[in-house]
Amino acid sequence: MKKTVIILITLAFIAGSCGQTKKNQNQITEPFSIASKDSIVFNHDVFWKYKPGGFSADSLDKYNKLFFFEKGSSEDARYGFQYFIFPKNSDYTSIIFLIDSIPMKNGMYGLLFSYWNYDWAGVSESYYDSQAWLVNYSSDNKYIDSRMVYREGKVDDRKFNIYSNFYLSDQKLNIFDEDDTFGLTLEVPVMIRKDGTFEAFPDTPFAKTNIASHNCNENGLHGKFPLKQKWTLVSFRDNRITKNIIETKRNYLDCTTNLSTIFTDRWEDFVEFDLAFKGVYADADIKMMPLVAENDEDIIRLIGQNPPYEKTKTESIQLYSFTYGKNKFWVAYYTFTFQQEGDDNLYTALVGVTPGKKVVLLADYCVYENSAYIFRLKNEFYLYANSTSCGEGAVGTRHVYKLAADFEPVFEDTIGCD
Repeated sequence: MKKTVIILITLAFIAGSCGQTKKNQNQITEPFSIASKDSIVFNHDVFWKYKPGGFSADSLDKYNKLFFFEKGSSEDARYGFQYFIFPKNSDYTSIIFLIDSIPMKNGMYGLLFSYWNYDWAGVSESYYDSQAWLVNYSSDNKYIDSRMVYREGKVDDRKFNIYSNFYLSDQKLNIFDEDDTFGLTLEVPVMIRKDGTFEAFPDTPFAKTNIASHNCNENGLHGKFPLKQKWTLVSFRDNRITKNIIETKRNYLDCTTNLSTIFTDRWEDFVEFDLAFKGVYADADIKMMPLVAENDEDIIRLIGQNPPYEKTKTESIQLYSFTYGKNKFWVAYYTFTFQQEGDDNLYTALVGVTPGKKVVLLADYCVYENSAYIFRLKNEFYLYANSTSCGEGAVGTRHVYKLAADFEPVFEDTIGCD
């Protein structure tokens, strides 16, 4: 590996010497820079206008202390997007060059780095990677934030092609990610804030709820949430609770272009979960509560007399109850047919009966039986329900109700994943 690096440095020096000789013959010209341009498409052609080594003859040593090193293995770093990284990989040669400097307001500045990670020895043709990062620093040379603005490469069978529209005078970017996995081009507008940080989708405000559901990839939260926050992911599957703690990493889009807040950039690192709660919860803070099967004829009759839809025929009512203190709630899977010609399909909705014997619709059809759960979060009790679209399509709505004197709605989220 040391021999490979020495060879690369030697080649770079030779190339630089040849280039210098040519410049002396045609008069020395200034190195290419985008700093004076109001707008430019930073794509393959622009990236390759920068000569390896950039315009800075200085060593990068003086910038090393400013780099933000992402924790984790070199394999994790290879896929990193949110933070500026300097991965060290024993299998491949990684080289970073400073290629441009862009002045910003309030004495801040942005540096453009090119990052090269190749199998230079030609052992494998399944891996090559060239990137450009815009890294912002404060007037006193402190790291602020970074974004990948260009990428061309291949990792195993997945290809990457990312390019950006720079609007330097307006302090804005539009990053385009041509996703090879799903055949989409994802457009992510980004604003550079006054403090030098980047904000994706600036026209969309951050969600204020403390509850979220998953995006279609299950690698993030559905919606736009602040970054570097801890969230507790909860799954209710198999009548037991499983829990994971994550940190929000990047505002991005999922495979069907839903706005998301992802916690990993690796597609294979998805986590199956139903709900996410902001903050870190211990195992004792979240507990599944039992729903008891019942055959209370009075409650069943009450539901049948107050159907959630008009012109329907009741087929079956599967009844359950939950009691805490003096309050008793009933939850029922209400299966019915519509009384209209040509529609003999069975549909199931989730209905509830409050302690005051009021019948309410909790989740619209179609609901799968045994898909509603009651859980305790700290000292409060909640019901989780999920309804999906009938027939073709994949639109789901997730509900959370607080169990007080009524089914109090505290969260609802609808997402389409088709």
